[in-house]
Amino acid sequence: MIFIKFFKDEKYLIGFEIKGHANFKTNKKLIEDKILCSSVSMLAQSTLYGIGEVLKYSPRYEVESGFVKCDISHLEDEQKLNCQVLLKTMEVTINKLLEVENYSKYMSLVD
Repeated sequence: MIFIKFFKDEKYLIGFEIKGHANFKTNKKLIEDKILCSSVSMLAQSTLYGIGEVLKYSPRYEVESGFVKCDISHLEDEQKLNCQVLLKTMEVTINKLLEVENYSKYMSLVD
């Protein structure tokens, strides 16, 4: 199961954390497992690259197998505001993935 959490302060999305793997149970579903895990991973890493490489900010982050975390809580308000398009696009895309048939069995938003 992939667990996804978004962090917010009073005004802004300020980060996210993703843990786990989809772990489809049958060999037939192995390709879907890889697609879902890769999709979530690429979305998270693209968001990190956008913040770090495009906006030239320094998010606090950690990337390991089955784990990605991003934190922009230390940035100035204007920088946080500039990150919102990336973070909210990620949030919307995760919600769209959850609408795909069967994907909600293998990934979940947590509070």
